[in-house]
Amino acid sequence: MIELKLEQFEGPMDLLLHLIRTHKIDIYDIPIFTLTEQYISYLKAMESLNMEIASEFIVMASELLYIKSKMLLPAPPKEEETQEDDPRRELMQKLLDYQQYKELSGYLKQREPLGAYTFTKTGEKIKGLIRYTKLDLPKEQLVTALEELVMRIETKLPPDKGVFSGIVEREVVSVALMGDKLLLTVKEKPGISLVDAFLAICSTRAQVAATFMALLDLMKEEKLKITYQNDEFIINR
Repeated sequence: MIELKLEQFEGPMDLLLHLIRTHKIDIYDIPIFTLTEQYISYLKAMESLNMEIASEFIVMASELLYIKSKMLLPAPPKEEETQEDDPRRELMQKLLDYQQYKELSGYLKQREPLGAYTFTKTGEKIKGLIRYTKLDLPKEQLVTALEELVMRIETKLPPDKGVFSGIVEREVVSVALMGDKLLLTVKEKPGISLVDAFLAICSTRAQVAATFMALLDLMKEEKLKITYQNDEFIINR
């Protein structure tokens, strides 16, 4: 007499896996006679308790009986026998696949509580993204132009330093302010050379440095562009 503990199963495959685990059956070498007997005994126990048996359980019972009947047929010669000839092969593959799905579903169920406390933020478009444009300008000429610009500014006679004594020790120049001046100059004189533009608004080294930084920022923002024509750097909007 086989003792059975009646439990709730999701389907016939779930019941078969339960029987395989309970009776320590090798899923790769299923004793189809024993498994069929246990399976049908379980269905009979359900009938004796007036439990409704789903049709899929009955279909599986018929499949087990069919496999069992095929196993009773004379086996082919060993040299002709192949793995595909084993009538249990399809059932074994179904059980392996179902077992894998069960393991994955168990893992996902464990992860479900974590997902309940996980929140994602919708993507936002990045503002103020700077676009860099490769400039094919001669670096040596740019350095030469800046050196010439500084030299021409320094040749101007500065005011007497004593006038500023006790008032200011170091000049503070706003890059933004020099950028506004440079934009206004280029607007009034399109195609002005870099040297002439700087001379128009700069009178000290600090102003030259601030204006140069402002020029780089304005080029990144695509508000100004600089080209090299006839041995001169030309600034345009």
